[in-house]
Amino acid sequence: MKKKGTENLGAKRIVPQKEVIGIDVSSKSHSVRIGYKLPIEETVHIGEEKTFANDDQGHEALLAYVTKFTHPDCTNRVFVMEATGIYHEDLAYYLDKSGAFVTVVLPSRAMAYKKSENVLSKTDGIDARLLVKMGLEKTLARWEPPSAEVYELKQLCREHGRLIADKTVVKNRTHAMLRSSMPSKSTLGRNQESVNLLQKQIEAVEKEMALLVSKHKPLLEAVKRAVSIPGIGRITATIVLAETNLFKNFNNAKQVTKYTGLDIVQRESGTFKGKQRISKHGNSFLRAALYMPALSAVRYNMPIKDLFDRITDKSGIKMKGITAASRKLLCLMCSMEKNKKILIVITIKNG
Repeated sequence: MKKKGTENLGAKRIVPQKEVIGIDVSSKSHSVRIGYKLPIEETVHIGEEKTFANDDQGHEALLAYVTKFTHPDCTNRVFVMEATGIYHEDLAYYLDKSGAFVTVVLPSRAMAYKKSENVLSKTDGIDARLLVKMGLEKTLARWEPPSAEVYELKQLCREHGRLIADKTVVKNRTHAMLRSSMPSKSTLGRNQESVNLLQKQIEAVEKEMALLVSKHKPLLEAVKRAVSIPGIGRITATIVLAETNLFKNFNNAKQVTKYTGLDIVQRESGTFKGKQRISKHGNSFLRAALYMPALSAVRYNMPIKDLFDRITDKSGIKMKGITAASRKLLCLMCSMEKNKKILIVITIKNG
């Protein structure tokens, strides 16, 4: 039985110049569509939507389906999916291990392409079709999975962030209670016990992170390069490198900025001029990790301080300067890691 949209391929046995499998990922299932373009025509052929479970059996069935309904002699076959939290990871790893060419598109890029196609509706099938068209029209970079060490480090870094957030919540709750007229001593005692426990867990995670980095030479060298930037400490460097897979899936700083959600967007229509702001359509863990280092860098890192002063003087908004400092630190880390260089900058002594 032939899949709709593959009659020409089967009848003429013409090898497509490119085949793309678009996969719209969700927590429980994947919506898949297969598309191709023949060398003798410009028409894009896209098959019907097929759904597979997001589990091991579903991954096997998906790959078997693709093998059945694609041309065996096509040498340019690409699986395209959008980065959706962690739900795409299992399938991406599975396909990569099978030898498939996998590309993971940033959500901001998928959204921009959707707008360029003037598509207003949103369904799993529509999103899968758009991923197929994007893959056929554009040259997309191959996704490089993180090593086992980097993947484990990423989980530790996120646990570290959650523990710090939990500790802050308890401390704020305690602070508010102390300002009340009759704070409960027993409640305050339990809150302090919670803070102490969270602090011990934070220290334990930090030790585990440092041990993992010390045993993995590429990570250790990358951290040393990153901490040469005034304002960047070992914890921040570790978080950024883990979240970006040592910047291996990025070609330039602009892509990293978009991935982090620190790219500038502005809305304009006719005479209406909207305010510029960061998109925040990206990795919130990275944005949070860069905030405190940016505050430090605008005091002790001369180039960052000059940038902060220039933007703050122009806009009158200090937060814009802090955001620019965060973006600059991220771009510096990316450039240094790509070029494997240590940065030498002028620092400002306190006082």
